[in-house]
Amino acid sequence: MGLTLPREVNFDDLGLAVAVAQDHVDGTVLMVAFMNQEALSLTLATGEAHFWSRSRQRLWRKGETSGAVLHVTQIQVDCDSDAILLSVRPDGPTCHLGRRSCFAEPAVLVDQLQATLDDRREQRPAASYTTELFQAGAPAISRKIGEEATDILAGGSVLFASTTQVKVDEWQSFPPGMGYEVKDGFQVVAHMHYLNTTGQTVTPTPRYEWYTIDPGTLTQQLYPFAWRLTNFTIPPHATQTFTGACDFPPGMHIVNMLPHMHQLGTGLDLSFLGGAFDGMPFLTSVGYSTEQTLQRDYTPAVDLSQGDGMTMSCTWDNVTDQTIVEGTGMNEMCMIFGYGWPASATYSAQLSPGDNTKACGWTVAP
Repeated sequence: MGLTLPREVNFDDLGLAVAVAQDHVDGTVLMVAFMNQEALSLTLATGEAHFWSRSRQRLWRKGETSGAVLHVTQIQVDCDSDAILLSVRPDGPTCHLGRRSCFAEPAVLVDQLQATLDDRREQRPAASYTTELFQAGAPAISRKIGEEATDILAGGSVLFASTTQVKVDEWQSFPPGMGYEVKDGFQVVAHMHYLNTTGQTVTPTPRYEWYTIDPGTLTQQLYPFAWRLTNFTIPPHATQTFTGACDFPPGMHIVNMLPHMHQLGTGLDLSFLGGAFDGMPFLTSVGYSTEQTLQRDYTPAVDLSQGDGMTMSCTWDNVTDQTIVEGTGMNEMCMIFGYGWPASATYSAQLSPGDNTKACGWTVAP
């Protein structure tokens, strides 16, 4: 699906309209320029930001010399129809001075945090914990990211996730004697996002039912985990597979997994990394389906101690005219939600494509 214009633009007497480019992830304003009708048409047709230079009196494509192209993910027009807002994914620094934004001062929390990290990396103050992380290198930094993820999850673990399906029921159950303990004072909260793959309006009618078991019958406490492959980009009309790997300390046993991809997903595979079972798959999924549940139960449990970790491969067939990145809506995800045991060895992880297992950040269940 290509870019669309929500309404016509009212260009001024010179045939121009102000165009603001903002980062599609956090909303940071990256630059302000001008567009005429031809620049807007080229942007809509190519998905790359084009502008009109008033000083040079010519069209120009952002990044035509620097390589820092602005890939446009959405175009909005203000209520007066005389200003244009571009949500963009930049290929590099937007400012010609090498900065992320043409506005030098950090304007949003993410930029302020980045400025602080840049200062710590350059100055290396002795009393700073961030300095210790920079000196320890990528493994320590990845581990810290995992710790922060635990802090976020501590207030509410992912207990169940769907496969973005609209036609079938999905039930999560465990082998006899196994279960997840909802602690006193905790609440179960349902949070949903919907993907409508049809050309018609759909009114979702979700229904959830929860069942409890007698605590006296619980012989094995289970703990939730999530694995996520991130940092992928899929060009228009391309089929691509991205693979990441992660080393885990021994001990993790998996009793349940549910893959989560959007409609362009055609495959999600998991296999052992290292050890006697190196390369042996323990999950082969079609990626996305509206006809069947993709949940997998394991009896006996998958013992990851039979390897050194796991490899996660995700395949997409991008049949659209737009570049696909990680995200909701028409973008994509590649995640695994599951349950395992024991608590000390149930690892959640975030992976990036490549074979560098030290770049994987993992943490134990909260």
